Amino acid sequence: MPDLYSVDEEERLMREFEIFQDCIVSIRSLRKNLSIPSGKKIVCYYHQVDSRFKVFIEGNRNFFLKLAGLDDFIEVDNTKNLNLISNITADLIISIEKNSEFDYKSQIAKLKKDLVSQEKLYAQSNNKLKNKGFLESAPKEIIEKEKEKLKKSKEDIDEIKNLLSQLS
Repeated sequence: MPDLYSVDEEERLMREFEIFQDCIVSIRSLRKNLSIPSGKKIVCYYHQVDSRFKVFIEGNRNFFLKLAGLDDFIEVDNTKNLNLISNITADLIISIEKNSEFDYKSQIAKLKKDLVSQEKLYAQSNNKLKNKGFLESAPKEIIEKEKEKLKKSKEDIDEIKNLLSQLS
């Protein structure tokens, strides 16, 4: 049975799906972190790292609008003078406009609690990985899992700090 797609075509489709998925997750993450109800339509902005993605994004605009609950999805360049709150993905910067109707005070308090929690997780993992006894006795898989936890908590800390700086 012949393949429906060439290897290059299949790789392109997988890459586009990853971009689509990252974008939707990023928008939903912004909504969650800013306590924006999923039913509330918002305008979202994107800045692309690679201009090849514009054709893909514009060609799938309705999917982005529907799955992310958007009124509009607008390309913006870095020089545009908007007051934005952003998430950075591997390929795009996803942003929403900072708006007075959103409750930032309660979200800032929540993010500060989350930051303390993540910093504790980071310190615990870091201490384990500095402990010679742990490194000598733990199975390799456990050590790798601990390294992943350390990496993930560092990424979460950076994301929370980034959001806090944008909200302050």
